[in-house]
Amino acid sequence: MQRLLRFFKRHFGLKEWAALAASFGLVAVVTLLLAKAKNLEEFGYAGGFLAMLLSSATVVLPAPGLAVVIALGATVPNPLLLGVAAGVGAALGEVTGYLTGYGGHRIVEGQKYYPVIEWFLEKYGFWAVAVLAFIPNPLFDAVGIIAGGTKYPFSLFLSATLIGKVGKCTVAAYAGATTLGRLFG
Repeated sequence: MQRLLRFFKRHFGLKEWAALAASFGLVAVVTLLLAKAKNLEEFGYAGGFLAMLLSSATVVLPAPGLAVVIALGATVPNPLLLGVAAGVGAALGEVTGYLTGYGGHRIVEGQKYYPVIEWFLEKYGFWAVAVLAFIPNPLFDAVGIIAGGTKYPFSLFLSATLIGKVGKCTVAAYAGATTLGRLFG
C-alpha cells in the first residue's frame, strides 16, 4: 500500500487529479442519466444529441446510443439534422476519455510504446482519429485515452472526433429513415 501511495504522489499532480476526477464524475452523471432516461425518442433531435452524449461519455462501458439514432431516423423529418445533433453530442461525450488519458498521462508516458504512439498521433493523428470516430467502434475510448495521455492537442482531437462522429451519426440516421421508414412507415 505504501508503494502505491508513493507512486501516486510521484506521478500525479493537482492537474492530473482534477482531470481524472472530472472524467469519473462525468461517467457517474452519465450512468445516472442513462438509468433514468427511457424515452429519448420523444425528444427528437435533442434525444439523438443526449443519447449520443451520454453513451459516448461512458468510458469503456458500451451504451446503445447509435441504436437510438437509427430508431429516431425513422421518426424525425430531417435525418441530416439528427445526424449533426447526435454527432455533436457524441464528440462532446468523447471528452471523458481524453480527460482520463490526460489525467493519467504520467502512467502512459512510462509505457514502452509511448514514443511510437506519440509519433503516430503527430503524423496521422487528425485523420486517424476522424476515421476511427466514423467507424462503429467500441474501442474508440482507447483513442481518446491515448490522445489525452500523449497530450495530443485537444482542439485537434475534438475537431477530428466531431467530423467522424457527425458522419457516422448521419449515416445511421439516414439508415433508420430509409430502412425503418419503409418497414414501418
